[in-house]
Amino acid sequence: MKALFILFFFFIQISTQPKNPSVIVRLNRQGWDFLKDTVLDLMKRLIPTLKIPAGQTWEMGHVKVTVKGGIIDGINTPILNYTLDNHQMTITMNRLYLTAKVWFKAKAHYIFPITTSGWIGLRINNVNAIGSVNVSLIDERPHLVLNNCANSVQSVLVTPHCRNAWAYRPFLGIAEDAAKKMLKKSICTYLRMGINQINTQLSTIPLQFSLGSNFTLDYSFETIKFDPNYSETAISGTVLYGNERCLIEPSEMDKGPLPQTMGQVWVSEQIVNCIFRSAHQGAIIQYTITKDVQGAAPYLRTHCPFKASNAVCMGTFWPQLDEKYPKEYIDVHMHSFEEPNLKLSMGNARFRGSVLLDFYLNPMATTKDSLVTMKITSESSVVIKVDGTRLNGYLKDTTAEIEQIHSTIGDIEPGSITSFRNLFVSVEEILLNGLLRQGIPIPIFKEAAMALAGNSTINLLNDFVRIDANFIHQPIKKTD
Repeated sequence: MKALFILFFFFIQISTQPKNPSVIVRLNRQGWDFLKDTVLDLMKRLIPTLKIPAGQTWEMGHVKVTVKGGIIDGINTPILNYTLDNHQMTITMNRLYLTAKVWFKAKAHYIFPITTSGWIGLRINNVNAIGSVNVSLIDERPHLVLNNCANSVQSVLVTPHCRNAWAYRPFLGIAEDAAKKMLKKSICTYLRMGINQINTQLSTIPLQFSLGSNFTLDYSFETIKFDPNYSETAISGTVLYGNERCLIEPSEMDKGPLPQTMGQVWVSEQIVNCIFRSAHQGAIIQYTITKDVQGAAPYLRTHCPFKASNAVCMGTFWPQLDEKYPKEYIDVHMHSFEEPNLKLSMGNARFRGSVLLDFYLNPMATTKDSLVTMKITSESSVVIKVDGTRLNGYLKDTTAEIEQIHSTIGDIEPGSITSFRNLFVSVEEILLNGLLRQGIPIPIFKEAAMALAGNSTINLLNDFVRIDANFIHQPIKKTD
C-alpha cells in the first residue's frame, strides 16, 4: 500500500484555481516513471507474500472441496502504464502471471466415500486490469475514487497434488472457473481497499505546522494541472499568530525552462515575509542581554577593569557611563524596529532588517527610562538549504549601519563604532537566525521527502525558490 500511497500523493485535484499559490509541487514524467518502477518492484516483492484465506467451500456433484489456506508464491513483471489528462489518471496493467499453492481437504462419494487432502498448484495466466482515479475535496483534503475498474484473466491451470487425484479430476474445470471468477472480483476489490487505505493516510496530510511562539503555518490544496508529461499541484498558505492572520499573497512564480529532473518544488518568498511580518507585529523578535547571560557580563560593565587597549565594555562606547555609574552593569534590550524582509532574485537571496537596542541600568525591570537607544540597519546574504521537509537558512556576510537615536550619556565614542558594530551585529544575527532556522515546512509526506534528500538543487529566482530533485532508490532489505 505504501507504494500506491507514494504514487498517489502527487495526484490531488481541487475545484478552484488560486490567484497565485504559495507552493507548487510538480512531478515530471521521469518522476512518474520512477514511481511506476517502484510500484512494480514492490508488487514483485509483496504479492508473493499474500495469503489466500481459508474457509471457502465448493461442491460439484459428488465432490466437496474446502480450502485450508494458501499463498501466492510467484509473479512475473507485468506491464504497467499510466496516462494523465485534465480530470483523471488512468492506470493499465497487462500480462501479469501468477503462481499459487492452495491447501485443501476434499471428499468425494461414488460407490464409497473417498477423502483426501493436499494442495493444488495454480498458474494464473495473463491478468489484465484498467482503472481510472478521480480526486475530489472532502473536508478540505484530497479524496481518491477508483472508477471504471475492469479486469480479465485469460486462463487458470489447476494441478492437484494429493492421493486419489483421479477422483477429483471432474472437479478441476469448475475449480478453474471458480478461481477465475474469484480473481476477477478480488482484483478491483483489492484496488479499492488500497485506495481506501490511501485516503486514510491522505486524511493525515500535514497541513498545519507549528512554528513555535504561538505561530502556525496553514496550507490548503487548491488545484492540480495535468499535462501528458507532468502533474502540478498548487498549494496556498496562511500564517497565524494567535488570532491574527497574515494572508500570503505571492507574486506569480515563473516556471521558465526546467532541467530534466524528476520533480520540482516552488516556494514563494512571501511565506517567509509573512512570518517575519507577524513576528514583528507580535513583538516576537526581541531579546534581552543581561549579566546573567553566559559570557556576557564582562561586556556589560560600565567600567572596563582591564587596562588593555583592546578591552571592550559599555564604558568603552560611552565614557560617561564610567563617570556617572561606576561599577554597574547594563542590560541591553534588542527588538525589531521594522519588519524584516527577504528578497529573492536571480541567484541571490538578501535579507534586510533593523533593530533597536535600548540600554538600561541593571536591572532593567526597575529602571524607568533607557540611557541610550541605538538603531542597527543591516543587510545580509542568506544561505538557503533543504532540511528534511523544511526549507531553512542562515545569514552571512552581514553589513550594518549604526545610528544613535537618543542618549542621556553623550554620543558614542567615534573610535569604538567598529567594535560596537561587530559585537551587536553578531547578536542580531543570532536572534534572526533563530527565525530562519525554524524553516518553512513543505507540505509533503516523509516518503516524498526522499526526493529532496541529499541530491536536490536549490535555485534562487525572482521572488521564489525552486528545488529541483530526483528520487533516491532505497532497496527494501530482506528480513529472515
